[in-house]
Amino acid sequence: LISSSGGRRLAILAGVLVLAGGSATTHAAVLNSWTFQGVSGSEASVQSPADDAGMQPSSVARGTGLQSLCAANTFGSSSAKSESAGETLDTAVANNQYTSITLTPGAGNQFTVTDVTGTMFYRNGGGQFTLESSATGFGSGAGNNLGTQLVNSDSIHGGTYTFTLASPLVVNVPLELRIYMYGSGSQYNERGLGSTSATDTGTDLAVDGSVASAVPEPASLGLLGLGALSLLRRRK
Repeated sequence: LISSSGGRRLAILAGVLVLAGGSATTHAAVLNSWTFQGVSGSEASVQSPADDAGMQPSSVARGTGLQSLCAANTFGSSSAKSESAGETLDTAVANNQYTSITLTPGAGNQFTVTDVTGTMFYRNGGGQFTLESSATGFGSGAGNNLGTQLVNSDSIHGGTYTFTLASPLVVNVPLELRIYMYGSGSQYNERGLGSTSATDTGTDLAVDGSVASAVPEPASLGLLGLGALSLLRRRK
């Protein structure tokens, strides 16, 4: 038979072990998203107005190789340097011609990135947008490239493009995504995210995936197990 005090002790212990060893809860989510309607276009960065409850607010910013376009309702850019032979992924990486997105999970959470969708434009002949991440490294190698879109929009109204990751990224620390933008050698070619049209009021950039509560590390579970044995010995 178990005494009332021993029963209470075991009940508390069981609750602790269930909380520690229970499976993580996961939900599909738009992790962070942006609508650029109302921005001037000259901002150095724009914070996400809509975030999943499991994520912290995020921001979008330019690499040092791009300068603001100052086109209202967009996060647009032009190159800070002209490549006479034309821009490539190699030169875009070397010259820091990218738009950066930083994603940060809420305390105790991990998240998965599956898709990145945006309204994208590249004027005067079209260009290419390549997605990379801090988890897979930044560079021009095949292992860095998470997907490339040929952006043919020859107006600043843009079109909708989606990067779908063949291998979703699963992380529990801040993650940087970069969209490298490159094409013609003219440094004045306009490129970026969003649309100058006042009627395009939908989401201009969204990162999709899921959020899960972090699973306790084995060491933490081991300490709880030792505590359980100690309580059982005392009960005897």
